[in-house]
Amino acid sequence: SYMKFNLWMDDALAVNKADLTISGWSHTGSSNESRIIEVTEDWNENLVTWNASPTTSSTINELVSSTISTNQNKTLNTIPFWNDWKSNNANNHGIRFELQNFSNSANKRQFYHSPASWTTSKRPSIEFKVSLIDEDFPLLCNPDLMPFMPLRKSIDGGYGAAVNGDIKFSFKELYQVDTSEYLTINLYDESNDLLASCDASGVTTGGMTALKYDYDDNRFTLNVGSISGVNQDEYYILEVINSKGDKKYLKFLFKN
Repeated sequence: SYMKFNLWMDDALAVNKADLTISGWSHTGSSNESRIIEVTEDWNENLVTWNASPTTSSTINELVSSTISTNQNKTLNTIPFWNDWKSNNANNHGIRFELQNFSNSANKRQFYHSPASWTTSKRPSIEFKVSLIDEDFPLLCNPDLMPFMPLRKSIDGGYGAAVNGDIKFSFKELYQVDTSEYLTINLYDESNDLLASCDASGVTTGGMTALKYDYDDNRFTLNVGSISGVNQDEYYILEVINSKGDKKYLKFLFKN
């Protein structure tokens, strides 16, 4: 049997769990040990036969123990398959499910397949748990999920990331704020040269965006990608000043 999940896995993700669950239907035999192996070429479910089967690789496989009942379910670890496919998702041709020894016709494994419309809960499924590969910092595949980085009282070893030109930051304002007031924002490069700014009245220079703020929790997405002097894979300092003159900072790496 052949199976394929049309899912593209980003290579920035570490696959921590990929449990394939298949629901048993009508197994026979006491020695029906099986395995799943990686398919290495494309195939058409309407054309596959015993004599016209796609090629497979024995390098990546998962052994499946024999069944103890006629309808036993199985949960299989498919992490090695997804780690291989994510390096080039075009190579994801799915898996082949077969008996380890199919010379004995008395042994059989039978599971519900994906069009099992009469009992959808029996369809094959994969439960994933993934995390970001931590290189220099945790870059998310989806910029919408980038966390809001907290501002710091001083510059230290920590830093955030601007992805697709956006830096996301948060801070809590402890004082009541005039509705006409803007944050004072200064953007510096690592040489402490001022690249862009905004004053408390909302006047901007260098392409900076004016940001109004409120009492308590504040979260902003600030685009710095169009500011002159901001370059790929370089570090910058964002200085944020409220109406009381309290200064806070965020160091970030620009990734576009």
